[in-house]
Amino acid sequence: MLEKQIQAQILHYLTLKSVFHWRNNTGGATYQSKNGKKSFVRFGQPGMSDILGIYKGKFLAIEVKRPGGKVTDLQKKFLEAIESNDGIAILAYDLDDVKKVIA
Repeated sequence: MLEKQIQAQILHYLTLKSVFHWRNNTGGATYQSKNGKKSFVRFGQPGMSDILGIYKGKFLAIEVKRPGGKVTDLQKKFLEAIESNDGIAILAYDLDDVKKVIA
């Protein structure tokens, strides 16, 4: 199964469970201003999880990977930062990984 398919299942499940959440995009873009100057704008923080939200009053971060997919060091650090601040961090290789935490 592709990562985007797993992600879609998780997003649907969170909606069914009425969990406040959103799909988080990170990256950057170059744009040209009216005066012709090119600028780069970064959005999100490198390593941020794919899905963010709030569950039972706690910040929720879900990093989605297909089975066998590798987590980057920045993604690991982000999940660790969420956990160390009393949030909920989930590394999800399938929907069941999320269901174990959100019932």
